[in-house]
Amino acid sequence: MKPMSRQVVPYIMKSIPFITSALVVITLFCGAMPALASSLEFSRDAFARGEIWRLWTAHFVHFGGAHLRWDVLTLLLLGSLAEFKSRRDWIAAFVISAPAIVLAVWWLQPEFAVYRGLSGIDCAAYGVVAGHLLRDGWRERKHGRGVFALGVAGCAGALAKCGYELLVGQPFFVGATDAFAPAPLAHFVGVVVGVVIVCTGASLSLAMPNLTSHPMAFLRRPRMVAMSPQSVIFGRGRAAICFRHPVARR
Repeated sequence: MKPMSRQVVPYIMKSIPFITSALVVITLFCGAMPALASSLEFSRDAFARGEIWRLWTAHFVHFGGAHLRWDVLTLLLLGSLAEFKSRRDWIAAFVISAPAIVLAVWWLQPEFAVYRGLSGIDCAAYGVVAGHLLRDGWRERKHGRGVFALGVAGCAGALAKCGYELLVGQPFFVGATDAFAPAPLAHFVGVVVGVVIVCTGASLSLAMPNLTSHPMAFLRRPRMVAMSPQSVIFGRGRAAICFRHPVARR
């Protein structure tokens, strides 16, 4: 019988979206310290000086309270859903989409001298959820057509939203505002990164630790399994499965 701690800890780790909660806490802290905005936002001049950390930190600062509230509430909803689907995919989506979003805006939208906001990361979380609907529905094609159709509709809706914002020039949900200009390209890149990571299994190839069972899982050393000549191995690397035949002892 397993100790109670070994049963409770995995349950808590799977029930609480602590990655999303940590991102929200960091964002609220940055929102409470307006003086940090100029040091964390993405600006073309600072990036030209080699300040590459802004590719990640720009997502935690915002243009005012309304911008902050919308992004945080959306992150709580979509980030939690993505984390419940797969914490590994959600972490990979954040790590990869954060610089990809800012670099896309830097390269393709030169009219933006400064970039701030979590909306692109929110869209990456949306992409993780939509990607799981697509992947799960495709795997269960006989009985999961509805799930697959829901994933397709979700992706189509995200593309329609980005197209609307490009044509109209204002956020779809927030409406017209003078505080900031929307960056539909950032939303598009976020959704694409989230979907691609899930559908291609990119997070598995990154050899990321599984944090669903214990918060310090990445510090644990891998177990060494003694192999015998009677063992049979199927697969390679981390995916290898070993079947050990019983060895007669005298």
